[in-house]
Amino acid sequence: MPNCCATLAICVFRSPDCCASFAKLLCHIDDLRAQIAKLLCHIGDLLCQFGDRRVRIALQDYAIAKLLCRIDDLRMQIALQRCAICLATLCER
Repeated sequence: MPNCCATLAICVFRSPDCCASFAKLLCHIDDLRAQIAKLLCHIGDLLCQFGDRRVRIALQDYAIAKLLCRIDDLRMQIALQRCAICLATLCER
C-alpha cells in the first residue's frame, strides 16, 4: 500500500455517500444526546413538582433514550469502519 494520507477530505472527495451518511449519523447522535439532556432536566422538574410515578416514567424514557444513543454509537462505529475500508481501498489504487 502506498504511503497516503487517509483523511476525511479524501473520503469526501472520492466517496461522498460514505461521508454523508457518517455525518448524518453524527448529527443524529447529537440530537439524541440533546434529548437525553432535556430528559434529565425534565426528571429534575418532575422531582420538584410531582410524585414518584411520573419520575419513574421519566426515568424509563431516559433509559430508552440511552439505549437509542448506544445503538447509534454502534452504527457510527460501523460507518467509521466502512469509511476506513473505503479509504484503504482508495489508497491502494
